[in-house]
Order: sequence, then structure tokens, then C-alpha cells
Amino acid sequence: MHWRNLSVSRRTLLVAVMGVALVVLGPSLGSAQTLPTLPQLSVDTTMPAITGNTYTVNAGGNFQTNLNQAAAADPNLNHLIVLQAGATFTGPFNLPARASGNGWVVIRSSAISSLPGEGTRVGPANAPNMAKLVSSSPPYLLTSSPNAHHYRFVGIEFTAGAGTFLGSIVNIGMARSLSQLEHHIIFDRVYVHGDPTRGANKGLAASGNHIAVVDSYVTDCKDPGNGDTNAIWVFNSTGPIKIVNNYLAGGGENVMFGGGVPYVTGAIPSDVEIRGNYVVKPASWAGAYAQKNLIEWKHGKRFLIDSNIFENQLVCGQAYGIMLTPRTDTGNWAEVSDITFTNNIVRNACGGLGISGR
Repeated sequence: MHWRNLSVSRRTLLVAVMGVALVVLGPSLGSAQTLPTLPQLSVDTTMPAITGNTYTVNAGGNFQTNLNQAAAADPNLNHLIVLQAGATFTGPFNLPARASGNGWVVIRSSAISSLPGEGTRVGPANAPNMAKLVSSSPPYLLTSSPNAHHYRFVGIEFTAGAGTFLGSIVNIGMARSLSQLEHHIIFDRVYVHGDPTRGANKGLAASGNHIAVVDSYVTDCKDPGNGDTNAIWVFNSTGPIKIVNNYLAGGGENVMFGGGVPYVTGAIPSDVEIRGNYVVKPASWAGAYAQKNLIEWKHGKRFLIDSNIFENQLVCGQAYGIMLTPRTDTGNWAEVSDITFTNNIVRNACGGLGISGR
């Protein structure tokens, strides 16, 4: 069931961590409460008009070659790569660095008119009208180079070859300096999934700045070897990030912020909106794959989490469905602060909200 079809009785939970302040807002809210700061920046996901070159890649064509050509074209114009719907393009692939400019490279299916419009979530049933990117060469299907920017995928399927376990299907935003950090990368109406049996460690390792995942379907991010898996993971970012109207199925933490030490010194994922998503662990995964929280913060600030459904913590590997626990795997400094959690449903979880910090 889509979240927009639900009638939600408003109950507001606002949380700030690091000097932990927890405020539960009910009918008798007083005026003296200090509320968390909301996101100060947002990702613009308006579809750009094509003003530059168009590249058509049919079955058997070389997507990477066309991607390189589009990346090298005038960076102030919006270029288009059309991939043949129903065709499979075998990677791995890399988003090249680009010269400075605000022009986009849009990569879309040739059957875009047969896919749902902007604002409507896609699903597996839409795959025949998508172009498929696939790789049987671990660890990644799609990576990005430092200074990669202004790429948008629309109506594309990302997956692993049969029986292949990928570390991350998409692995972007790994530059080591803020000046080179990848930015303005959007995944719009895409279908990202691991091998149905073998799974994948991460659907989208989506670091970088001005990153968005919208109207998409991410699943089979699971590991029968009990690895810590995520549908979306962000750690090397200063934001903003947008995660809106997606289906997100992950075995470990479905959505995770932080955990690893950011490659960019002092970076903290900030100004993040997470709205209208269905965050779930499918019932068929019970007992077969490691499971933790539905969403967890180890590092991040200024988040708005609104009107989502968080469902099914089938195995109580950790005690809470929603977890705020500032830490890194190496014990470095971490912060979780200014978290606004409103109008959400959390159901069939091992526990509600877990907070640690001081």
C-alpha cells in the first residue's frame, strides 16, 4: 500500500542527539520547547530540458563510450543518452569527471513514455520498459570519478549478473577532498536490485552532495553470509540529500547514515529529507539473512523524516526499529543532531526508538 493512501493520525516525535534532547509533541505541547533545526538546503529534482547533444545506444552498443563523449561535451548544456529499452548493457561502468558547469547528462530509457511519470514510484513490473545495466564483475556495477557531477538516470534497471554478489550495485561519492567530491547525481524512477538469492551488500552507496533517489525501487540488498547490508548508505557527504517516494528493502539497516569515517575530513551528511518511502524487510527474508534496524544514524544532522512507513524487523539482531547512535567503526568523532521525525508509521518492529549519546 502506498503511503499516500493511508490516513495517519498526527503524532510528532522530534529528536536531537549529542547532549540528548528528546521532545515528544502531543496535544498539550507548550510554547517553550526548542525544536530541532530543519534542513536548510534541498535537492532540486526538476527534469532539465535537453539543450545539447543526443546519443542513442541500441542493443550491442557501447554505453561507456557514449557516456565518456557526453561527459566531455559542453558542460553548460544538457545532453541526453537514450538507452534502448529491453536491452542489456554489461559493465562495470564509471561516471567520468566533468569540467565545471551546470549542464546535465541525462541517461534514460527509450521507452520513457511507457513508464510512470515523475512523482510516481516504479517497480519490477516496469522493468520491460527500462534499459538494463548489469555486471558480473565485483565489487561494483556503477562507480564515479572525483569531479563527476550533473548526471541523472531515468528509467534504468541496475543489477548483478546471475549468482553474483556485488559489494555495492551503485558506489558513488568516494572522492577524498571536498573540492573533488561528486555532486548533483539523481536516480529517478530506477530499479536497483541484487541477485534474488545471493543478494548484494548495498543497493546505492550514495555519498556526495546534491544526491537524490526518487520514485524508485531498491531491493534484494541482503547477504546470506550475514553481512551488514543496506538499500541506501551515505557516509562521505556534506549534503543535501533527497530520498523521496521509494521502496527500500535491505537486510541490515535499510537506510544508514555514517558508520565509516568520511574520506572528506569533517564531512557530515546534512540537510536530508526522507519522505514518503516504504522501508521494509520482506517477510520471506526471515531467518535467511542478517537483520538489524529499519533506519539508523551514526553521523548526520538536520534531517526531516516525514510520512514514511517503516515495517518488519523480522529478526531482532538489534532491539530498535529506529536507531540514533553517534559513532564510527573506528571510534572517531561523530554527531547525530537536529533530527525531525514526523507523521511516520513504525510497525512490526522489535522496538521503537533507540537513542545513545551524551
